[in-house]
Amino acid sequence: MKPGLNEVAKLAGVGIATVDRVLNERANVSPKTALKVIEAARQLGISRTLPSPHRRLFRVKVIMPSQRTPLLLRLARAFESQIAQTTKSLVIERVLFEERHAEAVPGLIRAAKADAVIVYGPETDQMIDAIASVTSSGTPVITLGSDLPTTPRLAYVGIDHYGAGRAAAFFMSRMVNRGIYLAVCSDLKYRAEASRISGFRDGVKAELSSPIHVEIMESDECPKGMSEDAVSGIYVAGSKNGLAHTVAPWLARAPIVIAHDLSDEVRQMMKTGVVALAIDQNPEEQASRSVALLLARFGLTAHAPEAGIVSFTVHTKYNI
Repeated sequence: MKPGLNEVAKLAGVGIATVDRVLNERANVSPKTALKVIEAARQLGISRTLPSPHRRLFRVKVIMPSQRTPLLLRLARAFESQIAQTTKSLVIERVLFEERHAEAVPGLIRAAKADAVIVYGPETDQMIDAIASVTSSGTPVITLGSDLPTTPRLAYVGIDHYGAGRAAAFFMSRMVNRGIYLAVCSDLKYRAEASRISGFRDGVKAELSSPIHVEIMESDECPKGMSEDAVSGIYVAGSKNGLAHTVAPWLARAPIVIAHDLSDEVRQMMKTGVVALAIDQNPEEQASRSVALLLARFGLTAHAPEAGIVSFTVHTKYNI
């Protein structure tokens, strides 16, 4: 007996009505379910022309800052590469916002009119509400680079920022254990930077029997009353005005500098001995994994990649 709808439904794990809708190309079936039904029909050797699950265009909005930092420039290039490589069934559009107008991001999420959203943004109540709103209407959201774990996002794709901060403390404590450590960030509203700073402070306490004081500097604003001569180590978890500008006031004392993300500037400063090491976030992998997750979500590929943490790498002047 030739296999029929019952056999396809059983193999695909769906109802007969769903099989009928898929094989007759009717609406109201998710791409992922449609792909399961079509693959089941192929396995059973159904002797009819099967529909393609790839006919519909899926639109993805990538919302990220327009700031020309090394990380964001590499992310932008990585998504441009993904746009060139991705199947014609997936359309990727970047939507940029100015960092000083980050309060506009929730509105960009709500107005995206897309099948999915990838967002790199600050952690605010408005952001959390916006993501909850679009996901409740069926639009998956991936948080990229800086997580928003209290939202119902589909996945977070990025490094373990707390772990990166702990790694910075591990190396710093072995290179210099006197004076004051300065931990620099650009904006603590981004969970990524807040987690790095937290990891660094906890790491310093854990690694040293007599912990060194860690001074926090946000937005390149030097803490009042802090002596430049006392700074022996600088961890740059983030910087608004570039690495060279951030560390310049302290270079006369030759502090140990640990930075984030490989760039031409960082490579040059490593070669000249200003920067001891750099922790890289691998933004290229973050972009490709985000797109791969959505391809699987839409049923355009059979297997989803592992979501979540992307490995960071540590570089010195000897491996760049």
